[in-house]
Amino acid sequence: LYPHLATIVQGASHCLYRHVRKEVIETCCKRFSDRERLRKRTAELKRIAGGNAPDLPTRNVEGLNNTETFLHYDGVGREYLGRFLSGPRTEAKRHLLQSVGGIFPTNFYLFDRMRKHPTGNCQCGAAETMTHIQCWCPQLRCNRIQVHHEIWRGVCDSIVEATSQWCYLPEQEMGKRLPEAANGGAAADEWEAMRSALPSKLSKQRPDGLFIDWSSRTVVVGEFSRRMDRRPDECTEINTIKKTRYQALLDSLALHLTGWTVLWAPFSVGVHGTVIKQDWTAALAALGVPHDKWEPIMADAARRALDGHGAMLDGRRAAIDNNINISAGAGGNPPSSPSRSAPSTTTGRGRRNNPHTLNPHPLTGGRAPDTNAKRN
Repeated sequence: LYPHLATIVQGASHCLYRHVRKEVIETCCKRFSDRERLRKRTAELKRIAGGNAPDLPTRNVEGLNNTETFLHYDGVGREYLGRFLSGPRTEAKRHLLQSVGGIFPTNFYLFDRMRKHPTGNCQCGAAETMTHIQCWCPQLRCNRIQVHHEIWRGVCDSIVEATSQWCYLPEQEMGKRLPEAANGGAAADEWEAMRSALPSKLSKQRPDGLFIDWSSRTVVVGEFSRRMDRRPDECTEINTIKKTRYQALLDSLALHLTGWTVLWAPFSVGVHGTVIKQDWTAALAALGVPHDKWEPIMADAARRALDGHGAMLDGRRAAIDNNINISAGAGGNPPSSPSRSAPSTTTGRGRRNNPHTLNPHPLTGGRAPDTNAKRN
Protein backbone atom coordinates (compact mmCIF):
# COMPACT_ATOMS: atom_id res chain seq x y z
CA LEU A 1 0.00 0.00 0.00
CA TYR A 2 2.74 2.48 0.90
CA PRO A 3 4.19 3.09 -2.62
CA HIS A 4 0.68 3.98 -3.78
CA LEU A 5 -0.32 6.09 -0.77
CA ALA A 6 0.65 9.41 -2.37
CA THR A 7 -1.24 8.49 -5.56
CA ILE A 8 -4.30 7.71 -3.47
CA VAL A 9 -4.05 11.05 -1.66
CA GLN A 10 -3.53 13.06 -4.83
CA GLY A 11 -5.84 11.26 -7.20
CA ALA A 12 -8.77 9.70 -5.38
CA SER A 13 -9.76 11.79 -2.40
CA HIS A 14 -13.25 10.30 -2.40
CA CYS A 15 -11.75 6.87 -1.66
CA LEU A 16 -9.31 8.02 1.03
CA TYR A 17 -11.41 6.96 3.95
CA ARG A 18 -11.39 3.35 2.78
CA HIS A 19 -7.59 3.26 2.54
CA VAL A 20 -6.05 5.73 4.96
CA ARG A 21 -6.53 4.55 8.50
CA LYS A 22 -4.50 4.71 11.66
CA GLU A 23 -2.90 1.31 11.07
CA VAL A 24 -1.92 2.11 7.47
CA ILE A 25 -0.12 5.35 8.25
CA GLU A 26 1.57 3.96 11.36
CA THR A 27 2.79 0.91 9.45
CA CYS A 28 4.00 2.99 6.51
CA CYS A 29 5.89 5.47 8.64
CA LYS A 30 7.58 2.86 10.82
CA ARG A 31 8.29 0.14 8.28
CA PHE A 32 9.63 2.19 5.42
CA SER A 33 11.79 4.70 7.34
CA ASP A 34 15.28 4.73 5.82
CA ARG A 35 17.17 6.24 8.74
CA GLU A 36 20.62 6.06 7.20
CA ARG A 37 19.47 8.03 4.17
CA LEU A 38 17.77 10.61 6.36
CA ARG A 39 20.95 11.21 8.34
CA LYS A 40 22.84 12.16 5.19
CA ARG A 41 20.37 14.98 4.57
CA THR A 42 20.93 16.78 7.88
CA ALA A 43 24.54 18.00 7.78
CA GLU A 44 23.61 21.66 7.36
CA LEU A 45 20.88 21.54 10.01
CA LYS A 46 23.24 19.85 12.49
CA ARG A 47 25.86 22.52 11.83
CA ILE A 48 23.34 25.31 12.52
CA ALA A 49 22.04 23.66 15.68
CA GLY A 50 25.50 22.83 17.05
CA GLY A 51 25.25 19.10 16.38
CA ASN A 52 22.17 18.58 18.55
CA ALA A 53 19.49 18.48 15.87
CA PRO A 54 17.45 15.33 15.24
CA ASP A 55 18.13 13.34 12.09
CA LEU A 56 15.64 14.95 9.72
CA PRO A 57 16.02 15.48 5.98
CA THR A 58 16.03 18.96 4.51
CA ARG A 59 14.64 17.86 1.15
CA ASN A 60 12.86 14.90 -0.42
CA VAL A 61 14.22 11.44 0.13
CA GLU A 62 15.55 10.06 -3.14
CA GLY A 63 12.86 8.28 -5.13
CA LEU A 64 9.92 9.63 -3.13
CA ASN A 65 7.60 12.47 -4.02
CA ASN A 66 6.54 15.24 -1.62
CA THR A 67 3.66 13.36 -0.02
CA GLU A 68 5.60 10.12 0.37
CA THR A 69 8.51 12.03 1.88
CA PHE A 70 6.17 13.78 4.33
CA LEU A 71 4.78 10.43 5.52
CA HIS A 72 8.25 8.87 5.52
CA TYR A 73 9.72 10.90 8.39
CA ASP A 74 10.40 9.02 11.59
CA GLY A 75 10.04 10.31 15.15
CA VAL A 76 7.72 13.20 14.28
CA GLY A 77 4.35 11.83 15.37
CA ARG A 78 2.87 10.60 12.10
CA GLU A 79 0.90 8.09 14.18
CA TYR A 80 -1.03 11.05 15.63
CA LEU A 81 -2.04 12.03 12.12
CA GLY A 82 -3.24 8.49 11.43
CA ARG A 83 -5.18 8.43 14.68
CA PHE A 84 -6.86 11.73 13.81
CA LEU A 85 -7.86 10.50 10.35
CA SER A 86 -9.43 7.30 11.63
CA GLY A 87 -13.10 7.27 12.47
CA PRO A 88 -16.07 8.93 10.81
CA ARG A 89 -15.56 10.95 7.65
CA THR A 90 -15.76 14.74 8.09
CA GLU A 91 -15.09 17.76 5.92
CA ALA A 92 -12.16 18.75 8.16
CA LYS A 93 -10.49 15.37 7.54
CA ARG A 94 -11.05 15.65 3.80
CA HIS A 95 -9.43 19.09 3.80
CA LEU A 96 -6.54 17.80 5.88
CA LEU A 97 -5.89 14.95 3.45
CA GLN A 98 -6.01 17.38 0.55
CA SER A 99 -3.50 19.56 2.37
CA VAL A 100 -1.16 16.62 3.07
CA GLY A 101 -1.38 15.63 -0.60
CA GLY A 102 -0.76 19.19 -1.78
CA ILE A 103 -4.07 19.41 -3.64
CA PHE A 104 -6.18 21.66 -1.43
CA PRO A 105 -7.75 24.21 -3.84
CA THR A 106 -6.10 27.39 -2.61
CA ASN A 107 -6.25 30.31 -5.00
CA PHE A 108 -2.62 29.80 -5.98
CA TYR A 109 -3.23 26.10 -6.67
CA LEU A 110 -6.23 26.96 -8.83
CA PHE A 111 -4.13 29.54 -10.70
CA ASP A 112 -0.92 27.56 -11.05
CA ARG A 113 -2.22 24.04 -11.65
CA MET A 114 -5.71 24.44 -13.06
CA ARG A 115 -5.83 27.96 -14.51
CA LYS A 116 -9.13 28.55 -12.73
CA HIS A 117 -8.19 31.68 -10.79
CA PRO A 118 -7.17 34.98 -12.39
CA THR A 119 -4.31 35.87 -10.01
CA GLY A 120 -3.78 33.16 -7.41
CA ASN A 121 -3.81 35.84 -4.72
CA CYS A 122 -5.55 36.04 -1.37
CA GLN A 123 -7.88 38.94 -0.54
CA CYS A 124 -4.94 40.51 1.30
CA GLY A 125 -2.95 40.64 -1.96
CA ALA A 126 -0.37 37.90 -1.33
CA ALA A 127 -0.22 34.54 -3.11
CA GLU A 128 -2.69 32.26 -1.35
CA THR A 129 -0.87 29.04 -0.54
CA MET A 130 -1.64 26.72 2.37
CA THR A 131 1.34 28.19 4.23
CA HIS A 132 -0.12 31.66 3.74
CA ILE A 133 -3.53 30.60 5.05
CA GLN A 134 -2.21 28.77 8.08
CA CYS A 135 0.67 31.01 9.12
CA TRP A 136 0.77 34.45 7.47
CA CYS A 137 -2.49 35.92 6.21
CA PRO A 138 -3.20 39.22 8.07
CA GLN A 139 -6.95 38.73 7.66
CA LEU A 140 -6.73 35.53 9.73
CA ARG A 141 -4.44 36.90 12.42
CA CYS A 142 -7.03 36.63 15.21
CA ASN A 143 -7.91 33.07 14.21
CA ARG A 144 -4.23 32.19 14.17
CA ILE A 145 -3.65 33.66 17.64
CA GLN A 146 -6.65 31.80 19.03
CA VAL A 147 -5.46 28.47 17.59
CA HIS A 148 -2.00 29.16 19.03
CA HIS A 149 -3.46 29.84 22.47
CA GLU A 150 -5.72 26.80 22.32
CA ILE A 151 -2.80 24.44 21.70
CA TRP A 152 -0.46 26.08 24.20
CA ARG A 153 -3.16 26.25 26.88
CA GLY A 154 -3.69 22.50 26.55
CA VAL A 155 0.05 21.80 26.83
CA CYS A 156 0.46 24.00 29.92
CA ASP A 157 -2.64 22.61 31.63
CA SER A 158 -1.26 19.10 31.14
CA ILE A 159 2.16 20.10 32.49
CA VAL A 160 0.72 21.77 35.59
CA GLU A 161 -1.60 18.82 36.19
CA ALA A 162 1.27 16.33 35.88
CA THR A 163 3.56 18.27 38.23
CA SER A 164 3.01 20.07 41.51
CA GLN A 165 5.95 22.43 41.97
CA TRP A 166 5.39 25.03 39.28
CA CYS A 167 3.94 28.49 39.57
CA TYR A 168 2.83 29.03 35.96
CA LEU A 169 2.68 32.58 34.58
CA PRO A 170 1.30 32.83 31.02
CA GLU A 171 2.69 35.64 28.86
CA GLN A 172 4.19 37.46 31.84
CA GLU A 173 5.97 40.63 30.74
CA MET A 174 9.38 40.45 32.35
CA GLY A 175 9.34 44.05 33.57
CA LYS A 176 5.98 43.82 35.35
CA ARG A 177 5.40 42.84 38.96
CA LEU A 178 4.32 39.30 39.63
CA PRO A 179 0.63 38.75 40.39
CA GLU A 180 -0.29 38.44 44.05
CA ALA A 181 -1.08 34.76 43.59
CA ALA A 182 2.59 34.12 42.75
CA ASN A 183 3.76 34.49 46.33
CA GLY A 184 7.15 32.86 46.72
CA GLY A 185 8.46 34.44 49.91
CA ALA A 186 12.16 35.29 49.88
CA ALA A 187 12.60 33.81 46.42
CA ALA A 188 9.92 36.16 45.10
CA ASP A 189 11.86 39.09 46.61
CA GLU A 190 14.92 37.96 44.68
CA TRP A 191 12.80 37.83 41.54
CA GLU A 192 11.61 41.40 42.10
CA ALA A 193 15.20 42.56 42.53
CA MET A 194 16.09 40.87 39.25
CA ARG A 195 13.12 42.47 37.53
CA SER A 196 14.20 45.97 38.48
CA ALA A 197 17.75 45.27 37.23
CA LEU A 198 16.70 44.08 33.76
CA PRO A 199 17.58 46.35 30.82
CA SER A 200 14.53 48.11 29.41
CA LYS A 201 14.64 46.13 26.16
CA LEU A 202 14.59 42.80 27.98
CA SER A 203 11.94 43.94 30.44
CA LYS A 204 9.48 44.23 27.56
CA GLN A 205 9.92 40.63 26.43
CA ARG A 206 6.98 38.35 27.09
CA PRO A 207 7.62 34.62 26.75
CA ASP A 208 4.65 32.35 26.18
CA GLY A 209 5.06 30.92 29.66
CA LEU A 210 7.21 31.15 32.79
CA PHE A 211 7.39 28.15 35.10
CA ILE A 212 8.82 29.08 38.49
CA ASP A 213 9.62 26.69 41.34
CA TRP A 214 10.14 28.93 44.37
CA SER A 215 11.35 26.16 46.67
CA SER A 216 14.21 25.02 44.41
CA ARG A 217 14.73 28.48 42.86
CA THR A 218 14.25 27.23 39.30
CA VAL A 219 12.75 29.14 36.39
CA VAL A 220 11.92 27.60 33.02
CA VAL A 221 11.25 29.93 30.10
CA GLY A 222 8.73 28.22 27.82
CA GLU A 223 8.03 29.27 24.25
CA PHE A 224 5.54 27.75 21.82
CA SER A 225 5.45 27.92 18.02
CA ARG A 226 3.06 26.62 15.39
CA ARG A 227 4.70 26.17 12.01
CA MET A 228 4.08 24.85 8.53
CA ASP A 229 5.62 21.39 8.42
CA ARG A 230 6.07 20.17 4.90
CA ARG A 231 9.61 19.62 6.19
CA PRO A 232 9.64 18.79 9.92
CA ASP A 233 13.01 20.48 10.32
CA GLU A 234 11.06 23.74 10.05
CA CYS A 235 9.88 23.08 13.61
CA THR A 236 13.48 22.61 14.73
CA GLU A 237 14.53 25.77 12.93
CA ILE A 238 11.93 27.91 14.71
CA ASN A 239 13.16 26.56 18.05
CA THR A 240 16.67 27.72 17.12
CA ILE A 241 15.35 31.13 16.09
CA LYS A 242 13.39 31.52 19.32
CA LYS A 243 16.44 30.50 21.38
CA THR A 244 18.45 33.24 19.67
CA ARG A 245 15.70 35.77 20.35
CA TYR A 246 15.57 34.97 24.08
CA GLN A 247 19.26 34.22 24.67
CA ALA A 248 19.98 37.70 26.10
CA LEU A 249 17.08 37.31 28.54
CA LEU A 250 18.28 33.87 29.65
CA ASP A 251 21.78 35.22 30.20
CA SER A 252 20.44 38.17 32.19
CA LEU A 253 18.30 35.91 34.38
CA ALA A 254 21.29 33.70 35.11
CA LEU A 255 23.36 36.78 35.96
CA HIS A 256 20.90 38.47 38.33
CA LEU A 257 19.32 35.39 39.92
CA THR A 258 22.29 34.13 41.91
CA GLY A 259 21.85 30.54 42.97
CA TRP A 260 18.93 29.96 40.61
CA THR A 261 18.65 27.43 37.81
CA VAL A 262 17.54 28.97 34.50
CA LEU A 263 16.26 26.58 31.81
CA TRP A 264 14.89 26.92 28.29
CA ALA A 265 11.94 24.78 27.09
CA PRO A 266 10.87 25.30 23.46
CA PHE A 267 7.76 23.58 22.10
CA SER A 268 6.78 23.58 18.44
CA VAL A 269 4.07 21.76 16.54
CA GLY A 270 3.36 21.54 12.83
CA VAL A 271 0.17 22.53 11.05
CA HIS A 272 -0.26 18.87 10.00
CA GLY A 273 0.40 17.55 13.52
CA THR A 274 4.19 17.23 13.35
CA VAL A 275 5.71 16.84 16.82
CA ILE A 276 9.51 16.49 16.98
CA LYS A 277 9.56 13.98 19.80
CA GLN A 278 13.23 14.51 20.64
CA ASP A 279 12.65 18.22 21.27
CA TRP A 280 9.40 17.72 23.18
CA THR A 281 10.74 15.02 25.48
CA ALA A 282 13.77 17.19 26.32
CA ALA A 283 11.50 20.14 27.19
CA LEU A 284 9.11 17.99 29.23
CA ALA A 285 12.02 16.42 31.08
CA ALA A 286 13.34 19.90 31.95
CA LEU A 287 9.94 20.64 33.50
CA GLY A 288 9.99 17.46 35.54
CA VAL A 289 7.00 15.89 33.80
CA PRO A 290 6.83 12.13 34.53
CA HIS A 291 7.89 9.93 31.64
CA ASP A 292 4.52 8.21 31.37
CA LYS A 293 2.85 11.61 30.70
CA TRP A 294 5.03 12.56 27.74
CA GLU A 295 3.15 10.57 25.10
CA PRO A 296 -0.35 11.78 26.11
CA ILE A 297 0.82 15.42 26.15
CA MET A 298 2.39 15.14 22.68
CA ALA A 299 -0.64 13.33 21.29
CA ASP A 300 -3.00 15.98 22.67
CA ALA A 301 -0.89 18.80 21.22
CA ALA A 302 -0.92 17.13 17.80
CA ARG A 303 -4.69 16.64 17.97
CA ARG A 304 -5.23 20.29 18.86
CA ALA A 305 -2.94 21.34 16.01
CA LEU A 306 -4.94 19.23 13.55
CA ASP A 307 -8.17 20.75 14.87
CA GLY A 308 -6.52 24.13 14.35
CA HIS A 309 -5.85 23.26 10.70
CA GLY A 310 -9.60 23.00 10.15
CA ALA A 311 -10.22 26.10 12.26
CA MET A 312 -8.01 28.21 10.00
CA LEU A 313 -9.75 26.94 6.87
CA ASP A 314 -13.13 27.73 8.43
CA GLY A 315 -11.86 31.22 9.22
CA ARG A 316 -10.74 31.62 5.61
CA ARG A 317 -14.15 30.56 4.34
CA ALA A 318 -15.88 33.00 6.71
CA ALA A 319 -13.62 35.85 5.60
CA ILE A 320 -14.36 35.10 1.93
CA ASP A 321 -18.13 34.83 2.56
CA ASN A 322 -18.10 38.01 4.59
CA ASN A 323 -16.37 39.90 1.81
CA ILE A 324 -18.84 38.56 -0.78
CA ASN A 325 -21.81 39.58 1.39
CA ILE A 326 -20.45 43.07 1.82
CA SER A 327 -19.88 43.41 -1.91
CA ALA A 328 -23.45 42.24 -2.58
CA GLY A 329 -24.77 44.76 -0.07
CA ALA A 330 -23.08 47.51 -2.05
CA GLY A 331 -24.79 46.49 -5.27
CA GLY A 332 -22.11 44.01 -6.29
CA ASN A 333 -19.26 46.52 -6.21
CA PRO A 334 -16.95 46.75 -3.21
CA PRO A 335 -16.43 50.28 -1.89
CA SER A 336 -13.56 52.07 -3.59
CA SER A 337 -12.71 54.23 -0.59
CA PRO A 338 -13.29 54.16 3.14
CA SER A 339 -16.68 55.40 4.25
CA ARG A 340 -18.67 55.71 7.43
CA SER A 341 -20.60 52.55 6.61
CA ALA A 342 -17.47 50.58 5.72
CA PRO A 343 -14.73 51.67 8.09
CA SER A 344 -11.18 50.59 7.46
CA THR A 345 -8.45 50.00 9.95
CA THR A 346 -4.79 50.86 9.81
CA THR A 347 -1.95 49.18 11.62
CA GLY A 348 0.68 51.06 13.56
CA ARG A 349 2.88 51.08 10.48
CA GLY A 350 0.23 52.60 8.27
CA ARG A 351 -0.70 49.44 6.37
CA ARG A 352 -4.39 49.23 5.64
CA ASN A 353 -6.10 46.01 6.66
CA ASN A 354 -9.27 44.46 5.37
CA PRO A 355 -11.99 45.57 7.82
CA HIS A 356 -13.98 42.40 7.26
CA THR A 357 -11.80 40.11 9.32
CA LEU A 358 -12.36 36.94 11.05
CA ASN A 359 -15.11 34.66 11.94
CA PRO A 360 -13.44 32.69 14.72
CA HIS A 361 -13.85 28.94 14.62
CA PRO A 362 -16.13 27.29 17.21
CA LEU A 363 -12.97 25.73 18.60
CA THR A 364 -12.11 29.10 20.11
CA GLY A 365 -15.49 30.81 20.28
CA GLY A 366 -16.73 34.20 19.16
CA ARG A 367 -18.24 35.45 15.95
CA ALA A 368 -17.47 38.03 13.33
CA PRO A 369 -19.12 41.46 13.41
CA ASP A 370 -22.30 41.80 11.38
CA THR A 371 -20.99 44.31 8.88
CA ASN A 372 -24.10 44.00 6.70
CA ALA A 373 -26.24 45.23 9.58
CA LYS A 374 -23.87 48.14 10.09
CA ARG A 375 -24.13 49.03 6.40
CA ASN A 376 -27.92 48.96 6.53
